[in-house]
Amino acid sequence: MKGIKLPATIRWAITNCLLLWLSMSLYRGFLLGLFLHGSASEILALFSGMVIDAGVLAFILVFYILLSLLLSLHPFKSRNGKLFGLVYFIFWGLVVALSYALDLVFIKAIQYRVYGSKILETFEDPYKTEVFFKNMSLIPMMFGIFFLLWIWGIIIVKLHSYIGRLSRVQSKSKRNTWNVGVIVAGIVLSIIAFSQYYGVKCSDLNLELKPVEALRINPVLSFFFV
Repeated sequence: MKGIKLPATIRWAITNCLLLWLSMSLYRGFLLGLFLHGSASEILALFSGMVIDAGVLAFILVFYILLSLLLSLHPFKSRNGKLFGLVYFIFWGLVVALSYALDLVFIKAIQYRVYGSKILETFEDPYKTEVFFKNMSLIPMMFGIFFLLWIWGIIIVKLHSYIGRLSRVQSKSKRNTWNVGVIVAGIVLSIIAFSQYYGVKCSDLNLELKPVEALRINPVLSFFFV
């Protein structure tokens, strides 16, 4: 996006979200290659899932753009705004990393993708809790998440510095046009993604019995809405 003049905030936020989307897509490819058979229906489910991932990140993007309209939270006009932006994207990086780490644990333990109601059910039963923790190596997982967040923090700090030096839109009317366009497009994409979750049942998350349905889901949404 170097050759396109964008508001710096939009350029930085979109780049951050694109990197998260790439990570989500690589994870889907990992699941397809390791646990599934690579059939045409599964590949189509992978691409459909990538659209859902994009919708999740579009929601994160839109919320941030709206907050950054406040001068005190603008990442390139105030120190507090820069700090807020870094914390915001590191937080969502943590949510993504934790959701996907739990997803791997669920696949290993019960062949299901992660979902919130199952987590609540598991921790309400001492026996299930014990079995759950036997299927996960807590210290290596936490170390891995911390390491990923450390790398992620370095990346977005470097991006902030780099993007801050690029030429950007100076006209207020053009900035407003970009903001409105990105917000509207993000809302539409978010609605498409969230609508895909209408009618999703716990049984649809069984990677062995329903690989196509299970591959399409997004662990972040399932964590909160299933």
